Amino acid sequence: MAASRTLATQTTARSGAVLAAAAGAFGSLDTAVNIAFPDMIDDFSLDVGDLQWVVVFYILVYGGSLLAAGQLADNWGYARVLRIGAVLSTIAMALCAAAPTFAFLLGARAIQGVGAAMVMAAAPALLTSTAAGGADADSGNNRAVGVFQTAAAIGLAVGPVVGGPLVEWRGWPAVYWFRVPLGLLLVALALRTSRSAAPRRAEVDRVGTALISLSLGAAVLALNLSGTRGWTDAVVIAAGASAAGTAVCFVVVSRRVAHPIIDLKLFRSLEFASANALAVVANGAMFATWLLVPSLLVDRLGVSVFVSGLVLAASPAATALAAAAAARVTAPSGTRAFTTIGLTVEGLGMLGMSQVDAGWSAMHVGLLMAVVGTGLGLFAVPNMATVMRGLGRDRQGVGGGLSLMNRTVGVVAGVAIASAITDRLEPDRGFLGAFEVVFAASGVVLTIAAVVAVFVVVRERSRSDFTRVPSAH
Repeated sequence: MAASRTLATQTTARSGAVLAAAAGAFGSLDTAVNIAFPDMIDDFSLDVGDLQWVVVFYILVYGGSLLAAGQLADNWGYARVLRIGAVLSTIAMALCAAAPTFAFLLGARAIQGVGAAMVMAAAPALLTSTAAGGADADSGNNRAVGVFQTAAAIGLAVGPVVGGPLVEWRGWPAVYWFRVPLGLLLVALALRTSRSAAPRRAEVDRVGTALISLSLGAAVLALNLSGTRGWTDAVVIAAGASAAGTAVCFVVVSRRVAHPIIDLKLFRSLEFASANALAVVANGAMFATWLLVPSLLVDRLGVSVFVSGLVLAASPAATALAAAAAARVTAPSGTRAFTTIGLTVEGLGMLGMSQVDAGWSAMHVGLLMAVVGTGLGLFAVPNMATVMRGLGRDRQGVGGGLSLMNRTVGVVAGVAIASAITDRLEPDRGFLGAFEVVFAASGVVLTIAAVVAVFVVVRERSRSDFTRVPSAH
């Protein structure tokens, strides 16, 4: 009887791991959409500036829904919420592909954002909830997070590589149509996964969840629009004020409820607080590559669109390999060390990119992109594991949502800042001059972040050594 229960548990864990990995890859394939932008402009007769709404409608809803989706997963079950998210995502893909008007496309993108938030918040929680407990908790948690991060990075790498040929073959709708059967496959996998792998919590912080979702959505909107409209634009100011106001309300409400969606006392822990802050920095600093490297390759170095897609894919491909390696680290001390190493390697890659020259080859750029991706992969696994571990075993949905929210805020902020710096400097310095400044600044920020991570490592080790000192009595 015991043997059969053990076999059933192992089967559930394996099916959950397959489902979560498939979900992580599926949710990251949206990088294919960027390749389709020029074709969208022609098909809908758009201005270039109109394309920002394709990104805004998705990121706004996705980023604002992550914590709510995580809490829903903690209450309804990880497999169930992932299943619902997969269905919504698949429907949204079909609606996007068949969109008769641009407004219809934007509405479908919003639905896609909700579905993606449910998929991506539930997937890492499904993995960590079936990971080893007890003495092997740290090891199991790292391996689980490593599976998700590796799969997500593979999705990021595949998106632009597949998207380019599809657009040339069937136009922009193809970047959505090819994901419909993948979504159906994800739904089928979710239907086969047991619901017993998820905890069920009775406490739901509805008011706090609504406030933090509104705050995050408004912040993402302000950051997205600031790049094209500037920080003095009325809409940007209103969105920023709304984000700040709802954040203050969230803090007030969280202190008065028994079970807030995020217990603010957790941020008294230096390790937990720094993990969240460093995730924003690490993802924000590196996303200048996605903004500026395509223009460097195509417009300045004369590289073809296809080869440019391969060069861009070098970063997430390296992230996938590094994440798989980082997942093998088991001891807490090794986890903290990998965080520092990852930030350092990522910073070196960005500083290397800042030495750009008009005579560079695509291979030169690709190698540096791989260095940046390697650093991010080494950093992301222990960082996400720390955030999810801090929330507790019964709140892994919120933990996964919080970690991915940090990434989203970092990406949006990084793109907005890099875009603002480029717009300010390019008229005087030219594109390459602005490129150098953006990547040098990113490298310096990452170096400072690595120093902060070292400080956290030293402090945590000293505290651990102190607790092991025997009492004089």
